[in-house]
Amino acid sequence: MATLCSAIISKAHTLLQDNNVRWPDTELLDWINEAFKAITLVRPDATMKTGAFKLTTGTSKQKLNTSGSLITDAIRLRSVVRNLGVLTTDTGRAIRPEPQRVLDDQIPTWHSQVDNTNGVQFYVHDPLNPLVFYVYPHTSVAAWHVEVVYTAEPVTVTSSSDAISVDEAYVPAVLDYVCYRAYSKDAEYTANAALAQGYYQRFMGNLQVGGQSAAASTVVDSGKVTV
Repeated sequence: MATLCSAIISKAHTLLQDNNVRWPDTELLDWINEAFKAITLVRPDATMKTGAFKLTTGTSKQKLNTSGSLITDAIRLRSVVRNLGVLTTDTGRAIRPEPQRVLDDQIPTWHSQVDNTNGVQFYVHDPLNPLVFYVYPHTSVAAWHVEVVYTAEPVTVTSSSDAISVDEAYVPAVLDYVCYRAYSKDAEYTANAALAQGYYQRFMGNLQVGGQSAAASTVVDSGKVTV
């Protein structure tokens, strides 16, 4: 069962030694939403999703969150996995990442190549342009879908009865961030400034340890290109 925001708020009041006076629940709820965003910046896997994306026809250039694409909550693309065809339940051939320079060198006209039968073979993605990617070949079929993995915008909570919108593993990080922001409110007091800094360090430490654990548990396959 997902952790409710009320549970985090209750723990925060205990740590802050406050009972909805200096730091009201509505304020702590704001910090919870901010924590989701901060976590996602450091750990994109905290809100990662897999979904069907409808290609824009007649062009190699694709962009998440466009009207009619079926995906509207993306922050950044992680990977393009496979073709799904006209129906999102179809299973097509795999799609591999490819450096743009390779396609530019080997197939200079790759942006104009079309395949309406087998779909996409390769995709090109620059992490510095997180929502945009290019496919080769593209299609002129009206509703061709591919499966993508992407980081989603965290869902904004509006009530303490809402469940958190990041993975359960990040509950301690959310709590640390809330306490950091709460004590930052009184940072003119030396003790509270030190407490704020301590909670922020704990917050970042939790995320870094989580990242190391995720890296350690990742299956290594020397025969597969990863991005």
